Amino acid sequence: MDLLTLLHPKLVHFPIAFFFGAWFLDVVSLLSKKEPVYKAAVYVYIMAAFSSAAAVASGLWEADRLNVHHPLMYTHRNFAFAVLGVSWTGLILIYILGKQPQAARLVFTCACWLAAALVLAASYFGGEMVFGYGVGVHL
Repeated sequence: MDLLTLLHPKLVHFPIAFFFGAWFLDVVSLLSKKEPVYKAAVYVYIMAAFSSAAAVASGLWEADRLNVHHPLMYTHRNFAFAVLGVSWTGLILIYILGKQPQAARLVFTCACWLAAALVLAASYFGGEMVFGYGVGVHL
Protein backbone atom coordinates (compact mmCIF):
# COMPACT_ATOMS: atom_id res chain seq x y z
CA MET A 1 0.00 0.00 0.00
CA ASP A 2 2.95 2.35 0.55
CA LEU A 3 3.57 2.39 -3.20
CA LEU A 4 0.06 3.78 -3.76
CA THR A 5 0.34 6.38 -0.99
CA LEU A 6 0.26 9.83 -2.52
CA LEU A 7 0.47 8.42 -6.03
CA HIS A 8 -0.80 11.62 -7.68
CA PRO A 9 2.30 13.73 -6.87
CA LYS A 10 4.45 10.92 -8.25
CA LEU A 11 2.59 10.82 -11.58
CA VAL A 12 1.53 14.40 -12.21
CA HIS A 13 4.92 15.69 -13.33
CA PHE A 14 5.04 13.36 -16.35
CA PRO A 15 2.15 14.94 -18.27
CA ILE A 16 3.36 18.42 -17.33
CA ALA A 17 6.80 17.69 -18.78
CA PHE A 18 5.39 15.87 -21.81
CA PHE A 19 2.86 18.58 -22.74
CA PHE A 20 5.45 21.34 -22.50
CA GLY A 21 7.98 19.17 -24.32
CA ALA A 22 5.46 18.60 -27.13
CA TRP A 23 4.70 22.32 -27.23
CA PHE A 24 8.42 23.20 -27.40
CA LEU A 25 9.03 20.66 -30.17
CA ASP A 26 6.02 22.01 -32.07
CA VAL A 27 7.43 25.55 -31.87
CA VAL A 28 10.82 24.30 -33.10
CA SER A 29 9.19 22.35 -35.93
CA LEU A 30 7.14 25.37 -37.02
CA LEU A 31 10.22 27.60 -37.03
CA SER A 32 12.57 25.09 -38.65
CA LYS A 33 9.99 23.40 -40.90
CA LYS A 34 11.59 20.04 -40.02
CA GLU A 35 9.20 17.10 -40.37
CA PRO A 36 11.13 14.81 -37.96
CA VAL A 37 10.80 17.41 -35.19
CA TYR A 38 7.05 17.59 -35.81
CA LYS A 39 6.82 13.79 -35.60
CA ALA A 40 8.75 13.87 -32.32
CA ALA A 41 6.29 16.47 -31.02
CA VAL A 42 3.38 14.18 -31.90
CA TYR A 43 4.98 11.20 -30.12
CA VAL A 44 5.64 13.28 -27.00
CA TYR A 45 2.04 14.56 -27.16
CA ILE A 46 0.78 10.96 -27.26
CA MET A 47 2.80 10.19 -24.12
CA ALA A 48 1.36 13.34 -22.53
CA ALA A 49 -2.23 12.29 -23.26
CA PHE A 50 -1.72 8.81 -21.82
CA SER A 51 0.16 10.02 -18.75
CA SER A 52 -2.45 12.71 -18.10
CA ALA A 53 -5.14 10.03 -17.89
CA ALA A 54 -3.10 8.27 -15.19
CA ALA A 55 -2.47 11.53 -13.34
CA VAL A 56 -6.15 12.52 -13.39
CA ALA A 57 -7.27 9.05 -12.28
CA SER A 58 -4.79 9.08 -9.39
CA GLY A 59 -5.87 12.59 -8.39
CA LEU A 60 -9.54 11.61 -8.30
CA TRP A 61 -8.73 8.49 -6.31
CA GLU A 62 -6.62 10.38 -3.77
CA ALA A 63 -9.10 13.24 -3.39
CA ASP A 64 -11.77 10.66 -2.58
CA ARG A 65 -9.51 8.56 -0.34
CA LEU A 66 -8.25 11.60 1.60
CA ASN A 67 -11.73 13.19 1.64
CA VAL A 68 -10.45 16.46 0.12
CA HIS A 69 -13.17 19.07 -0.44
CA HIS A 70 -11.29 22.31 -1.04
CA PRO A 71 -12.60 24.88 -3.57
CA LEU A 72 -9.21 24.96 -5.34
CA MET A 73 -9.34 21.18 -5.70
CA TYR A 74 -12.48 21.51 -7.79
CA THR A 75 -10.90 24.19 -9.99
CA HIS A 76 -7.76 22.07 -10.35
CA ARG A 77 -9.87 19.01 -11.20
CA ASN A 78 -11.89 20.91 -13.81
CA PHE A 79 -8.76 22.13 -15.58
CA ALA A 80 -7.39 18.56 -15.47
CA PHE A 81 -10.60 17.29 -17.09
CA ALA A 82 -10.24 20.00 -19.75
CA VAL A 83 -6.67 18.81 -20.44
CA LEU A 84 -7.97 15.26 -20.87
CA GLY A 85 -10.76 16.38 -23.16
CA VAL A 86 -8.57 18.55 -25.37
CA SER A 87 -5.67 16.09 -25.57
CA TRP A 88 -7.79 13.03 -26.36
CA THR A 89 -10.04 14.89 -28.79
CA GLY A 90 -6.90 16.12 -30.51
CA LEU A 91 -5.49 12.58 -30.71
CA ILE A 92 -8.70 11.22 -32.19
CA LEU A 93 -8.95 14.03 -34.75
CA ILE A 94 -5.29 13.68 -35.73
CA TYR A 95 -5.85 9.97 -36.29
CA ILE A 96 -9.01 10.60 -38.34
CA LEU A 97 -7.27 13.30 -40.40
CA GLY A 98 -4.17 11.16 -40.97
CA LYS A 99 -4.63 11.19 -44.75
CA GLN A 100 -4.89 15.00 -44.73
CA PRO A 101 -1.53 16.11 -43.30
CA GLN A 102 -2.19 19.87 -43.36
CA ALA A 103 -5.47 19.51 -41.47
CA ALA A 104 -3.92 17.05 -39.01
CA ARG A 105 -1.03 19.47 -38.44
CA LEU A 106 -3.41 22.35 -37.72
CA VAL A 107 -5.43 20.24 -35.28
CA PHE A 108 -2.24 19.06 -33.59
CA THR A 109 -0.88 22.58 -33.13
CA CYS A 110 -4.17 23.87 -31.75
CA ALA A 111 -4.65 20.91 -29.40
CA CYS A 112 -1.03 20.97 -28.27
CA TRP A 113 -0.98 24.68 -27.49
CA LEU A 114 -4.39 24.62 -25.81
CA ALA A 115 -3.47 21.55 -23.75
CA ALA A 116 -0.21 23.23 -22.65
CA ALA A 117 -2.15 26.33 -21.55
CA LEU A 118 -4.67 24.20 -19.65
CA VAL A 119 -1.86 22.22 -18.01
CA LEU A 120 -0.33 25.50 -16.89
CA ALA A 121 -3.61 26.50 -15.24
CA ALA A 122 -4.15 23.06 -13.67
CA SER A 123 -0.57 23.09 -12.36
CA TYR A 124 -0.98 26.54 -10.89
CA PHE A 125 -4.12 25.61 -8.98
CA GLY A 126 -2.66 22.27 -7.87
CA GLY A 127 0.46 23.98 -6.59
CA GLU A 128 -1.53 26.72 -4.90
CA MET A 129 -3.69 24.10 -3.20
CA VAL A 130 -0.69 22.18 -1.86
CA PHE A 131 1.83 24.94 -1.15
CA GLY A 132 -0.61 27.72 -0.29
CA TYR A 133 -3.13 25.76 1.77
CA GLY A 134 -1.37 22.49 2.60
CA VAL A 135 -4.13 20.36 1.11
CA GLY A 136 -3.06 16.71 1.03
CA VAL A 137 0.07 17.40 3.08
CA HIS A 138 0.42 15.29 6.21
CA LEU A 139 2.98 16.32 8.81
